Amino acid sequence: MDEKAPVYNYRGDKEESIDAADGSAQITPFQSIMENRSLDSQAVGFIKKPIWHAYDAESGTAFLAKFATDTITNESMRASLKANSSLFRMFKKMTNLQWKGDVDLTQGITIGRKSTPAAMRTWFQTRILGNAVENNVLIGNNRLIYQDGYGDNIEILSLLADKTDLPIYYTEEIDVLLKNTPDAKPQKVYHVFYNQGTNKSIHMKFDSAEKARAFIKSTPGAHTINSLYELHTALGGINCVDSQGNYSEFNNEVVVNYMTEIGSIREGHTSSEQKDQDSYFQPMKQYHIGYALNNSAVKNGAKNVNKSSAWSDDSELNYFEVDSEGLGMQMNADHDIIDSELTEFSQVITATSAYGYTYDNSNEIFISLGMAAF
Repeated sequence: MDEKAPVYNYRGDKEESIDAADGSAQITPFQSIMENRSLDSQAVGFIKKPIWHAYDAESGTAFLAKFATDTITNESMRASLKANSSLFRMFKKMTNLQWKGDVDLTQGITIGRKSTPAAMRTWFQTRILGNAVENNVLIGNNRLIYQDGYGDNIEILSLLADKTDLPIYYTEEIDVLLKNTPDAKPQKVYHVFYNQGTNKSIHMKFDSAEKARAFIKSTPGAHTINSLYELHTALGGINCVDSQGNYSEFNNEVVVNYMTEIGSIREGHTSSEQKDQDSYFQPMKQYHIGYALNNSAVKNGAKNVNKSSAWSDDSELNYFEVDSEGLGMQMNADHDIIDSELTEFSQVITATSAYGYTYDNSNEIFISLGMAAF
């Protein structure tokens, strides 16, 4: 998806067309947060330098990517709303993959299908919003607030579902300024989305389940929350703010909490085990394109190519799955983890795979690198 751009220097020399984002990738905020939580104390923020290798057993091909990543944030999406190369548009394409009936936002690893609304509110406040410990990091005591179209700050107190007839998800919301007044009462907001292609998702809010259901039944393609993009939008979207009214990234953390919490224990495992994909089925993690790699980021084994126009049009993204076991962080801009030892290794491996040395020569190089590392 590399976009081209002209480049000039101080002497007036000009190069008509170079890769504007050479060796880089965009990743969803959800992917970035999950990686940082997995890395624990070695988390590297929202700008990273990964190296990624994998092997496709079916085709016998290797995949190698070495690149810099920039996380798509609420802030960067707001800044690019009117840009031709819109991060907001790319975020929609990467996260608006529709669920296939295996996601229920009211049934999770630590909450049961028949839980009462009161129990669901407590679960939302403790496990989804805060006071939940993930990988020894306290997420907690946060408030989920967004700024509406009138400039008012609205707090989301819970997300529930009306499951009579056609299930509809709704949030309970209240104006922050009115929250502590005597007559303050949360309002139910029912969320419906009308998809016109991957990039054209219209968010509609209703004040009653009956109105929401009537719209869904009369409008082809209309549905309640059914993707990570739609969940992110219903939880404040790019207009999420903190308790002081400053723009915030907190709802991205909330979506990741849902991705972790919604699921079930796999057969043969117990609740005492670590909460990961091996012991738990967590379906929401399957419904986003975590990485949008530019061509120049993939050194070997690209399976598909999206046109650079994908940044500005409504086409769906081509994508493929790569095993993440070989995905690691190089920690800083010099590519090193300890004393620059990784830099030459990664460069040699890249050159070997890219320039087609014979098998024997490549094998000698890899064995030598392995012996030196050992």
